[in-house]
Amino acid sequence: MPLRLRRPLFFVVLSCVLAAAGEVDPASVVSQRIQTEYAKKAAEVPATADGQWDLAVWCRSRALVDEERVACEQVIALSPDHLEARRRLGFERMGTKWLRGEELYKAKGWVRHLGRWMAPAEVAAEESRRKRLRDLARARADWSNAWQGETRYFKIRSNAPGRIVEETGRALDLCVDTLAKIFRPRSMPRRIPLEMYATQAEFARASAVAGMPVGQGTLGYFYRGSDLGIRCFHAGSLDRTLGVLFHECTHLMVYQSFGDQVPTWANEGMAVFMEFAKVSGTSIDIRTVPWDRLWHLQDMLDEKDQISLNRLAALSGEYTVQYYPQGWGLVWFLLYADQGKYRPKLEAFYQQKQTPGMAVDAFRAAFGVAPDDLLPAWRSQFAAMEPKTTSELCDAALAAARYRYDLRKGLAFADQAIASAATDWKPKLVRARVLFAQARLSGRIEHWHQAAAAFGAVSAEREAALAKQRGKPALADLAITAEHAIALARGGGPGDCQRAVELCGKSIAADEADPSAYRSLAEIATVATDPVFRDLAAAGEHLAVADDLGPGHENDYVRALLLAANNQVPEALMMLDRAAALDAFGFGAALYQSEAARLKPKPAAVRPAGVKNR
Repeated sequence: MPLRLRRPLFFVVLSCVLAAAGEVDPASVVSQRIQTEYAKKAAEVPATADGQWDLAVWCRSRALVDEERVACEQVIALSPDHLEARRRLGFERMGTKWLRGEELYKAKGWVRHLGRWMAPAEVAAEESRRKRLRDLARARADWSNAWQGETRYFKIRSNAPGRIVEETGRALDLCVDTLAKIFRPRSMPRRIPLEMYATQAEFARASAVAGMPVGQGTLGYFYRGSDLGIRCFHAGSLDRTLGVLFHECTHLMVYQSFGDQVPTWANEGMAVFMEFAKVSGTSIDIRTVPWDRLWHLQDMLDEKDQISLNRLAALSGEYTVQYYPQGWGLVWFLLYADQGKYRPKLEAFYQQKQTPGMAVDAFRAAFGVAPDDLLPAWRSQFAAMEPKTTSELCDAALAAARYRYDLRKGLAFADQAIASAATDWKPKLVRARVLFAQARLSGRIEHWHQAAAAFGAVSAEREAALAKQRGKPALADLAITAEHAIALARGGGPGDCQRAVELCGKSIAADEADPSAYRSLAEIATVATDPVFRDLAAAGEHLAVADDLGPGHENDYVRALLLAANNQVPEALMMLDRAAALDAFGFGAALYQSEAARLKPKPAAVRPAGVKNR
């Protein structure tokens, strides 16, 4: 059955966005309080280099960018060679002089190219690389020249970015191997066709030609008949795309093993169970909790008579969105509840030939109880389920931010994860990513600053861990680096903007076909806090490369920012609408709405009758 997601309710999304933007604690009130604290602090610190540096650090911790700059300037006026203050202002020592900006780069012999200063040799290499990448990407974007390759179990054809195709193939083989241990098929699948389109529009057109028209909410499907295969599109991120493919791969393996004899709840429930499996290197972890699905289930548990497991077990036709979490919950319960009491019976249940119309009787025969006999224990299990381990808390923190837009909940889970593993840098990185989501939604400088500081706090440990990895960094790691770069450019001063550009350069050096790095360079050149790094023409060039490497709603978002920077607000709003339609079920659904709300002109205040302007 095609995988469909639950569309976030607009009023829920909007209320969470407004909360993130400070409606509960208005920005003006927060700003006024901080300014009062700043005035008091500035009056108390001594007029010494150390005193002014303490003030600069205090300002940085509260995202007072201009005030921090003034304090750093006071520091170097009193202590000209103060290294940290110089760095914060973007200075670098050249011989006996401290230089920054254009003066510094010219002293190095660099030239300005595409919004960045670089060595002449780097310019030539950059242009050569861009041309080669764009020519290849444009060729592959044509379906007749799409990437084609084989794994142990799949014959893949795709015009999505090459790295995505490569990582997808490896992950799907792991998924099939895992499912084979559960279902024990008589024979393993061989070279199942997989078509993965770069865009949703291409996927819809191909599906229509194949006689399988799809709606806006369909992300992919498994088809059978004279042919067997999977068809989907790249859903904006590798994680989301793999979730779709793991879901459909489960249906394929169920059919490969048992034909049509498995009831819908056991088929769809296992597919959702596999949807959130985590891939790490050459292993896959299936004992994960899809937190958004669980929270949806808990919402339904709060409604009286909302759920009947007998009704779920009897389903054979349309499997609407509320049944996905219910089916997952029943499969999870039968696998793990009561110390795995029902697991052997579930494995045997898949092997049994089912009688049409006898689903509840078949369940009772297999498990010794009717589905609804399990309902009290089942409800109790999931009503009380919360993340407990460090890994679960990290996953729940990101799920709360990305799927529920509940940033307070996300930060609370991240803080619990940090407390449970105080010496581990990874939970701190998760907190940085939640703060990044908060900054994305609110657009407030203090939130950007908090995210940049949080990424910076784990930067050294993360870079050391990445350096130990063999081969190219994973796409997920490159995406995190892009988040760090954007947070720096949007939440800091000159030194931070330079560091942001350098991070993007490192990502390109590690993987020259990384679209997130070029997209980040485009965003930095559009909205960096330091005007020295803004170059709208260069932003357009970076974005063109990102489009060639991997078009999608994230590129459209940056394109909207670029249009707005060029005073083309109506066009920017149209672009945000398009981006929101392409990610109607993801984080973009909230982000693009919140960005549009910031761009739309505010209505003029209505003055009561009889009141005159002064």
